[in-house]
Amino acid sequence: MKQILELKKYELAKLAKVLTLSLEKDPLYMNLFPDDNKRKKYLTYFFEMRIRYGLKYGRVYTISDKYEGVLIILPGEDIMTPLKVIKSGGIKVMCTLGKNNMKKLVDILDYLSPKEKLYMKNKFIKISPIGINPIHQRKGYGGHMLKYVLKQIEGENISCYLETQNIINVHFYEKLGFKVLESGNMPVDNVSYWCMMKK
Repeated sequence: MKQILELKKYELAKLAKVLTLSLEKDPLYMNLFPDDNKRKKYLTYFFEMRIRYGLKYGRVYTISDKYEGVLIILPGEDIMTPLKVIKSGGIKVMCTLGKNNMKKLVDILDYLSPKEKLYMKNKFIKISPIGINPIHQRKGYGGHMLKYVLKQIEGENISCYLETQNIINVHFYEKLGFKVLESGNMPVDNVSYWCMMKK
């Protein structure tokens, strides 16, 4: 298996493309952005911002300089404030997505954030998000990246938290030792969610 790289220098467009290709069929994003062509455009800008945010306030990992996958880790104490989002390219995202789509994203964040605070009382990191280019999926890259990050915090009494809106992902995370803390349907477009943690 290839070595994991923590990114400092990067090609933003390539990384955003990996996350877009990986997550464009995710139930959350399909529901938020029903039009296939618009979804790709929206997600590209959105993930560019998320990558910049991860580089500024957390860590960004990939498999190799071919960018087979991308993993963004944020410290649990991080709060995604409007100012931090703007510093990460949020204005471009807001202008591209428009007022209604931005409101939906904020509503989802407002719904899920209290759950994170409810369950995560001690020190933790958050997966936000992980994606593998579809042509490289089912080769073990996702598990390889997550195991690498989990190894880094082993023995430090730090938990790892994540949320997913795709039932397919739940079994994948469970195989890595994550447990479901809560599941249900968000009132925002009635999308299913699972909050998960590994101690």
